Amino acid sequence: MARLLGLLLVCAGLALAQEKQDDDSGISVDEVPEGPEQEEAKPGSKPAEQRTTAFPAREPGKKVETVEVRKKPYSFSVPADWVLLEERITNDEIYFELLLPGSSKRGGFWLVRRERADPRSWPYYQAEWFRKERPDRKVEVRPSPCPRAIVRWVQEGTEWIEAYFCLSAKNNFFFFQISCAAADFPQAEADLLATVRTFKAEVELWPPIPKGYETTQEGIWLVAKAPAVTASIAPLMKTLKDTEKRFRREHGPLPKSDAPLVVLVHASKAQGAKIDPAVGDRTIDFHADSWARRIFAIPFPKENMDQATMLAGEVADLLFLAKYGDTRPAWIWVGEVVAASAECRTGKPLPSLDEGYLAWYSTIKFHGVSELEALRKSDAETWSRESFFYVAALREGKYRKQYKAFLADYAETADGLGAFERHLATIGEADLIEATDNYIRTRIKEEKRKHDH
Repeated sequence: MARLLGLLLVCAGLALAQEKQDDDSGISVDEVPEGPEQEEAKPGSKPAEQRTTAFPAREPGKKVETVEVRKKPYSFSVPADWVLLEERITNDEIYFELLLPGSSKRGGFWLVRRERADPRSWPYYQAEWFRKERPDRKVEVRPSPCPRAIVRWVQEGTEWIEAYFCLSAKNNFFFFQISCAAADFPQAEADLLATVRTFKAEVELWPPIPKGYETTQEGIWLVAKAPAVTASIAPLMKTLKDTEKRFRREHGPLPKSDAPLVVLVHASKAQGAKIDPAVGDRTIDFHADSWARRIFAIPFPKENMDQATMLAGEVADLLFLAKYGDTRPAWIWVGEVVAASAECRTGKPLPSLDEGYLAWYSTIKFHGVSELEALRKSDAETWSRESFFYVAALREGKYRKQYKAFLADYAETADGLGAFERHLATIGEADLIEATDNYIRTRIKEEKRKHDH
């Protein structure tokens, strides 16, 4: 039982550590360049690099040739009637002053590189930043075909738009940012969606695999073994694959990605902590750095179910983010993490449940879903327990159809909070508690523990 309580505290700490991608995710341009003095513009009269005025407005439906922009290590193509006046280049940003065809308003165009973000959910964080810090601006998120946040405001009688088009290459996060008059944005948005498809980045996998590690591709897993590892990793690999199989049963396949899920295997936890100090802060021998798409692990004997159970929770943490692009609502995320560890313990899917996990139920008086965030801050252990039972009941209980619709929406939009409002928020809190109680009392099959190492 002590080890199971430890698991709950691990999951709670995990949630607190990985809740936010960035504390300062908001980026905004407050000063809009004034429009240029106009002179007659003739298409092709000067190379785009030399022009100081926009090309004439584009004829509706007209196809325009593109020009490749190369700024090592990046390349992308923009319409030939865009005028880009280069202003600055840094390691993390390329900026151009922008003249769009037919426009008298001079805007801006950026390529920005950042870390520790998922392009699918980042626009929602950006939108939240604007709503909090700049409530005078209207924000919307469009999740496909390229995740983007669109911000509107009025300055000196002109409506402006600032938009962020998010993408990644080998787990390196980027966005194209544009600032332009709202009247110019519909065509510019279509152009930028095409530009995103041409983006190439000659970058290494982020975070990099340490030099000297032996790498092996095992399905979706890239296993990187440190030179000091001599013990068998077969039990570790079995836990990885079994947890992945169970996850796919509940959540379906992962989205395609050019970044593998990395497993860094070390001989000891201390070795992993040299790469990421967060490893040393954990109370267990495993650590999921989910935004970086990697797990830190050590070998363990096949009969050690405690180690396998702990690892399964970390694997589910990483798989959840790889599937949905975010970890909100946090109680659903941590509930799925604990469910993965519980199924690893029995080797069976719910409703089979190890007696140690089931014993938690006798101590619980469920809080309403609206109270869970406050509970998380005051009593993380109880929060994790309640989250687990809520998720277990949602998977197969009275509201399973609503939960499946929530997960489908989440997978499509990366908007877990919005998906919750659209599919689960209408369930009364008392009704959900009653359904959860009923599921546990009538459906759970208790499994006596066979191993306790």
